[in-house]
Amino acid sequence: MADSLLAALAGSRRPAIVGLAKNAGKTTVLNYLIKALYEAGRRPGIASIGRDGEQIDILTLKRKPRILLPPGCHCVTTNRLASAELELCAELGGRGVLGMPGVYRNPAASNTVSGGKWDEAVAVELAGINRIAAMEHALEKLAGYADPVLVDGALDRRSQGSPGLSDGVVLCTGAVVGNSLELVVKRTMDVIGLLQLPAARGSDLPADNTIQISGAVTDRKMRSLLTGHGNNTALTSVAEDWTRFFLSAAMRRTLSNRGISLAVIRSARLLALCVNPHNPVGTDLPAEALRTALAHALSEKSIAVPCVDVQSEPK
Repeated sequence: MADSLLAALAGSRRPAIVGLAKNAGKTTVLNYLIKALYEAGRRPGIASIGRDGEQIDILTLKRKPRILLPPGCHCVTTNRLASAELELCAELGGRGVLGMPGVYRNPAASNTVSGGKWDEAVAVELAGINRIAAMEHALEKLAGYADPVLVDGALDRRSQGSPGLSDGVVLCTGAVVGNSLELVVKRTMDVIGLLQLPAARGSDLPADNTIQISGAVTDRKMRSLLTGHGNNTALTSVAEDWTRFFLSAAMRRTLSNRGISLAVIRSARLLALCVNPHNPVGTDLPAEALRTALAHALSEKSIAVPCVDVQSEPK
């Protein structure tokens, strides 16, 4: 499983690690990939549009797993959140609530990746920039020090998974998404359905049977569209990318029944699906049964990506 997950990232310079829900295991997957890449001789960098890596969750007040930065590796954070162990390599300009952003390095044994030891990794808090253009600049700057750049994301800030910021998505799901195997599979595959939306051909825009929607595509916007749409006319609704769609499963079924299909200008690429059977706020699900059910659902849709439970991997 570990080999298949690393192989899935082989052609990606900027993969986004996106959690489908809070406590879906995103940080566990992120740390797993950081360590695996580092031990394979790579120099991964880490960035996030939001804040992550703090010791205590500000909403639940529960302890969170820390994000670990290996020796010689870099991350984007701010001067207020950077620990004393980190070294500033480049300022990114601007100032936010959490301070001035920059590219920071863990300087321990930083001459070569192989010169450092994993036990010299330091816990970091990430804080990025909440404007897409500025975040793009930060990621480009980080890429000068890192290979690959791992983009930390979540479904509630899934702009991280936009094709404009990343070149592929590792989606993290698990027992926290639903209280049964069937519900987890359904909700996960609904999101993957958005990730797999086809790209509209250039010749489709504009066209009589195509409507391009700017900004977020919500149930409210689509209800307005349905009001003026005839039942027997095929129509394609196009958004910038998959992160712009915020449609309920019921609305997506309604659109399909009315002959309205969805497409994007910039398509995304699903790299892998990671599974967490543990639910810290509810009931766990059987680990292998959950992974198998999701792998089967991917296979039924002819989606050939690895489906991995990294917590079951040998340590």
